[in-house]
Amino acid sequence: MKRGRKFSNSIEDQKKAFSPYKNIFTSNNHLPAASDPVYTEIKSVLANPITEKGLYISVQKNFNYFFDIKLIEEQRNSNSIQDDYSDPTQAQASKSINFDFLIDLYKWEKLQPISKRVLVRHNTKSVLKKKYSLPKHMWAHLLREEIWKAMKTPCSWIFKQYSIKNEDRITCRGLCKQCKASLNVVISWPVDKIARCMCSIRNCDASFIHISDKKIKLSPVKRVDMSAELKHEAAIAYRNKISNELMDTGDIEPSHMPTLGCLRQIKHEQRQSSYYDSNQVLSLWMMKLVTPYKEAIKHISLYPFYVFYWTKLQEACCKNLKKLGRIVLSVDATGSIFKGLGPNNKMLVTKHLFLYVLIIKTLQNVSSVPVSQMVSESQTLDTIYQWLQAWRKCNPVPDEVNLDDSSALIGAVVKAFTKYESIAEYVEDSYRRLEDGEVSDTCYIRIDTSHFIKILFNLSCFKHTDTRVKFFYVKCLIELKNCDDYDKAKYIISDLITVCLNQHDGIINGKNATRCENSKRNLKKLCAFHVDDTEIEIQDNDKINANIEESSYSIFDDTLKYNTKQKCPKWIYNKIDAEKIITTLSDDNDCSHHENLYYFPAFIDVLLRLMGQFPLWSNVMKNLYNSDIDRPSSSNIESYFKNLKRLLFQIGSKSQRLRIDEFIIKHLEYFTGELYIVNSNIAQAQRYKVSKKSITPGQKTKTYKMVPQFRDDSVFSDNPSLVENWKGLGMSKTVFDLLKSYLELHQTLKLALKLTLKLGVVIEIT
Repeated sequence: MKRGRKFSNSIEDQKKAFSPYKNIFTSNNHLPAASDPVYTEIKSVLANPITEKGLYISVQKNFNYFFDIKLIEEQRNSNSIQDDYSDPTQAQASKSINFDFLIDLYKWEKLQPISKRVLVRHNTKSVLKKKYSLPKHMWAHLLREEIWKAMKTPCSWIFKQYSIKNEDRITCRGLCKQCKASLNVVISWPVDKIARCMCSIRNCDASFIHISDKKIKLSPVKRVDMSAELKHEAAIAYRNKISNELMDTGDIEPSHMPTLGCLRQIKHEQRQSSYYDSNQVLSLWMMKLVTPYKEAIKHISLYPFYVFYWTKLQEACCKNLKKLGRIVLSVDATGSIFKGLGPNNKMLVTKHLFLYVLIIKTLQNVSSVPVSQMVSESQTLDTIYQWLQAWRKCNPVPDEVNLDDSSALIGAVVKAFTKYESIAEYVEDSYRRLEDGEVSDTCYIRIDTSHFIKILFNLSCFKHTDTRVKFFYVKCLIELKNCDDYDKAKYIISDLITVCLNQHDGIINGKNATRCENSKRNLKKLCAFHVDDTEIEIQDNDKINANIEESSYSIFDDTLKYNTKQKCPKWIYNKIDAEKIITTLSDDNDCSHHENLYYFPAFIDVLLRLMGQFPLWSNVMKNLYNSDIDRPSSSNIESYFKNLKRLLFQIGSKSQRLRIDEFIIKHLEYFTGELYIVNSNIAQAQRYKVSKKSITPGQKTKTYKMVPQFRDDSVFSDNPSLVENWKGLGMSKTVFDLLKSYLELHQTLKLALKLTLKLGVVIEIT
C-alpha cells in the first residue's frame, strides 16, 4: 500500500510548537478545523514548511503525546482482549468499572440467539450439531445503546467476539477504538421475561479525551429502521429527538449517534428507493404498467407533457352522489408543487407544471373530495378540454361548476360539459333563455363570488376617484350580482347608466327631482347599501400612488392574442345611446350648481365588459337551472390546495418540491382513505343543500390593492388569452423556445456544441 511522505519536522519540534496552544485543543471534544487560524500560527513557528492540513493530520495522530495526556499502552497483539481476560491478576491490577442493567423481553428478542443445525465432520463421521449465533447487524448496536444509557461512557465500542454456552449465557468482548479500553459483557438468559447484563470495563482512563467526531458505522438494520422514521420527518428534527433521548447537560456526543449528514443520506436513499426510475417520465411510464397505478393513470403525453389520473373509487363516488341529487363541482389549478422536468436531471427546460383538480361537494357542511386530477405544463384551453372530456366519458355531467374568471378554464368547461363550443355561445343562449324564461337542462357555470367581488374592488378605473364613488358603484354591482330577477336587474342597470352619465343631479326649481336624482335614490335603497358615504374613510394620494406602484409588477398585462370581445344585449346599448341624447338635450340650469358626485362616464366601459358575462357571475340564471346556491364558491378547492402544500407535502420552498411520480404516489394514498369514508356515508346522505348567507359589506377602513382593469386571461378582458395563467407562471418568458419537444431540444444543443467546438464560433439556436 502506498504511503504518504514523512513530516520534515521532527515529532519533538511539533510538540514544542503545539504546546502553547494546549487550551485551544483540549477545551472541548472537537479538534479545530484545518482552516482554523491556529494552524497558520503554528506553521510560522516550525523551521521546515508544512501545510495546515498536514498539521491537522499530525495532531490527530499524536494528540495525547503533544499535550501530555496519559495514553493507554497499545495492545501487544491482535489477541490482546483474550489475554487481558485470561490473566486474573492483571485484571485486578488495572483500573476497572463494573456495572449491570436489565434487558426487557422486547429488546431480548433482538438479542436472542438463533439456533441452527450444522454438519460437523468428526474423524470419519459427519455429525449434526446445534450451533447458536446472534442476529446479524442487530445485537452490537443495541448493546452500545444500552451501555450508554447505563453509564454514559464516551467510548466507541467495537464488538468482534462473542460466545454462547447452550441456553445459559452470552459473552461478548469489545474494545474502544480511541482509548483502547476493553469491555467484557455477560448476558444471562431471561428469567420472568427479564434478562440481566453484567459489564466490566478495564484499562479505562478518565483523563483521556474522546473525540466525538469519530462515529461507529450504522448497521444495515439500524439504517432501515431510521429510514422508516425519516420518511415523514426532517433529518435535523429526528437527530434532535435522538439527542434529547440520549444526552443530558454536559454529556459528550455518543459515538453511536448518527451525524446530520448521515441522516440526510438515509432520507435521500429512502426517497430514491420509492422511484421506479431516476427519470421522471420513464418512472411514470413504468407506473402505468403495474398495479395499482395502471388503472389510475389514464393518459400520459410527452409533448406537451401532461398526465391525467383518477381512480375507480373516485368514479364510484361521483356516480353515487349523482343518484342522490345535484352534483356541484369546483375546478382550479395551482403551481409551486413540482420540480422541473427535462430530458435528463441536468437539463430542466419545461415550463411551470400546474396541478388541476376537480372537487365535488359531498355532504352539507361535511367535506369535499377530488374526483379527477391533471398535471400539465400546457395551460391552454385545448389541453384542459381534453382532460375534462376524458373524465366526462366515464362520469356523469355535473349540474353546476364553480370556478374563477379564467377564460381557459371557463372555455374548457363550456366545451366539455355543455352543448356549446365557446363562452360567447353559452352567454348568448343564456340571455335568450332569460328573455323567454326557458328552463335549461345543461351544466350551470358560475364564477366564484369572492373572486368576483375582489375583481370589483381592484378595478383600475377607480384609481384616482373619490373612495365614496368607488364604493357606490361596487355596492351597486354587488346588488346586481345577488339579484335573481332579470327584470329587477334591468332596472338596476338602467339606473346605473343614468347616474354615471349625468353631470348634475338635485331638485329642479325646488320641486321636482331630476332623473339622475331619482335613479340615485333608487340605487341607494338597495340591500347592499349598509354603509353611509360620509362614514367611508377617503384614501390620500400617497396610498393611491403606493397601490399603483405595487400593481406595476402584477400579472395583469395586455398581451392579448384572441379577439373574443363580449357582446351585451341590444337594450343596454340602446339605453346608453338614449341617455346620452337626453343628457345633451336636457336643460338643467336650475340645478347646475349641484354637481353629481357619481358622474363617471368611464364606468360605462367597465359595465359593458361585465354585462358581456352577466349570466356567469350573477344569480339571474339560478332559477332556470333549479339551483339553490346563492353564493357560489370555490373556497373548498383553495383549502384543498393549501392542505396539500402545507400539511401533506410541507412544501415551503423550491428545494422541497416533489417529482411528479413521487407526488402521484403520495396523492393517491392521501385521497383514497377519504373516499372510503365518503362512500360509506353516501347511503345515509341527504340531498346536498347550501344554506343562504348574506354578503358581508366591505369594511369602511379597509384599503384594497389597486391592479389593472382585468387580467389578460380573465373572461372579462377584451381579448382574453385562452391560457390558464396562475400567478403569471402559465406564460413562460424564458430564453428557451419551450414549445420544442425535450428530445428535439436536446439534440439541437448537442449539434450546436459540436459545431462550436469544431468551427470555433458560437452557434445561436433559434
